[in-house]
Amino acid sequence: MGRIFIFQLLPFSFEEYLECQNPEMVPIIQRPAQEILTKDLHHTIKNELARLFNDFLVYGGFPRVVTAHDIEEKQEILKTYILLLY
Repeated sequence: MGRIFIFQLLPFSFEEYLECQNPEMVPIIQRPAQEILTKDLHHTIKNELARLFNDFLVYGGFPRVVTAHDIEEKQEILKTYILLLY
């Protein structure tokens, strides 16, 4: 029998999620919130940030889900997680 290593792997924060999905967005969210809200960001940046945040809210920050290539794969991974827990 081999050794078993148990470790806790927490979900990504939104910043960590962005580092995987679109690292160019990280400096934008590191600004103070008031600056982000009042600064005149290009609409394509706002749309991309909103899309990424929506995906983060829907699918969460589980590392395996974040690295999945498409929606079907993300959904399958999440189903597996739920079935393993319950």
